[in-house]
Amino acid sequence: MKIPPGPRYDDTMEKRNKKDVQLVMKPIGALGGLDTIHVALILLAAILILLLLMVAYQKSVLLNGNITSSAATTATIRGYAPMHNESQVIKQAGRILASYNYANGYLSLLPYFSSVNNISAYYIPASREWYVKIPESIGNATGYYSFVLYDSNLSLDIAYSQLPKISKVLGNYVAAKGTIKLNGKFACGSNSSASIYWFMDPYSPGAIESLVNLTALEDKYGMSLNASLKMLSQGPTYNISERYGLGNAQMLERYLLCASAQKNASAFYSNLLSAYSGYMSPTLLSLLANSSKLDRTSLDSCLANSTVELNRQALLAQYYNITTTPIAVVDCAYLALPQTANEALCYGSPGLCGK
Repeated sequence: MKIPPGPRYDDTMEKRNKKDVQLVMKPIGALGGLDTIHVALILLAAILILLLLMVAYQKSVLLNGNITSSAATTATIRGYAPMHNESQVIKQAGRILASYNYANGYLSLLPYFSSVNNISAYYIPASREWYVKIPESIGNATGYYSFVLYDSNLSLDIAYSQLPKISKVLGNYVAAKGTIKLNGKFACGSNSSASIYWFMDPYSPGAIESLVNLTALEDKYGMSLNASLKMLSQGPTYNISERYGLGNAQMLERYLLCASAQKNASAFYSNLLSAYSGYMSPTLLSLLANSSKLDRTSLDSCLANSTVELNRQALLAQYYNITTTPIAVVDCAYLALPQTANEALCYGSPGLCGK
């Protein structure tokens, strides 16, 4: 019996089968069998996860006031939550500012030109401190001062913008622009009327010129403002006395005190400002009083008895801790410069400003 021949051997098929096997059994290689698009997607996902972890565990996070951000949760977990809130920090910054009032030179002006209504406070969890930014404006010039306070007790750590670190923080604080609230002193005015004590050593720089500010306030508020001059003998008067004698040097104080009680006081102020160039002799002061039409009988009587009143005013200055002049005490509770006295009046007696 003849056996039929089997299928014809085809070496092409063998080659094709071997090729198929090679495709199936190809090694995985460097990309793990994935194409470049899948690999890129996996890398992108890994990067996003790393970024999320970095944000979640970042320590140096700047937080504003009352912590409400997601980073606050991390800060709280790590024990970085602040002991004080934003309003407490701003109030303390106002106290620090007010303490510069007793510094030397231009620093004493710092509290009066600070825009305390626009103070910004930021908590720094990494250092447990507060960064405080304070806008400052004098005329057309504007800028910023800043403090860093310890959160533990709100004491001053650093003062920036070339400010020296204040040695002692007093109880006074800056209540509004141009207005320092005096610690332990209480307002004696009312919503619709006010008082102002105008303290001055008449020989101190700017003192005689400040009478223009006082007269403008009296004209503006009329009977609603009870204004009174308070005279002091300080360094400038004592410097004059070394050459002309203390009695002659203090005569300017006496004339101002007595003239302020008369209805023609503004005329005397104006004439004095025109004639002022330093030391004012008793003879010149007498001539100015006559040209201002002051009541001579009342003036002479006041001059003769002015020592007692001057001593009382010196004690009043000690009560308010007046160390430099000219300065105004508004409503028995607020300190202001002559240039900012109107702002202090509006703050202490807001009803005045609508008049």
